[in-house]
Amino acid sequence: MPAKLGSPAAPTNPTSSSSPLTDSGPAPFVKVKTFEEAEQVLLAHGMNWQDLQMIDGKQWKYACTVPNKSNPNVMRNYEATDVYGLLAMQKVIDQIVRDQGR
Repeated sequence: MPAKLGSPAAPTNPTSSSSPLTDSGPAPFVKVKTFEEAEQVLLAHGMNWQDLQMIDGKQWKYACTVPNKSNPNVMRNYEATDVYGLLAMQKVIDQIVRDQGR
């Protein structure tokens, strides 16, 4: 799979399901395999701004804003870093899922 945004794609599990939603106990978590899939998941959570940039030539920093579920006028900022851009996005998705309880 070709990498995007200058970052090698994160390793994937070829036996995992084709759906980004996976059940794990009481609350599902999301596992993305592509940048496009990550963006779809983030948009589904209301993401309205995002930025992915290389920092120090070693790591990718992903940041985005998502409206608060109970008050859409309040924005919540999320950010994470990783050597892979896609994994930085996955870390933010994980934070959003934990915060929103789904």
